[in-house]
Amino acid sequence: MAKLVVIINACFECNQRVAQPQSLRKYLVTKHSITIPDRTRAQWHSNNNFTYIKTTTAHDSIEEQLGCPAYLQHYSTVQELKDHYYSDHPGIIPPMHRQQQHRQSTNNDDSEAV
Repeated sequence: MAKLVVIINACFECNQRVAQPQSLRKYLVTKHSITIPDRTRAQWHSNNNFTYIKTTTAHDSIEEQLGCPAYLQHYSTVQELKDHYYSDHPGIIPPMHRQQQHRQSTNNDDSEAV
């Protein structure tokens, strides 16, 4: 049975939620100097794994997924979305943010080794 999914538009840097992917792209530019390419007019289409719905009402059977504003991909956590940007879109992430991400990853690796 397909999961019921609502796509959330949230910043991968600060978790700020916005209503539309276009708003997220504008927010990323304004607040974090990150430019995301415009997405084509493609839309989410339900499939065997996911049934996409639009709702503002929380329900136990509806899973929130964080959508990429450039491509039709979605993730369960902000960290997964952030990892997607840093691995799949490295050219759009400013050097300052890439350095911060590298330091955080290194610190997390160090703390896990203890």
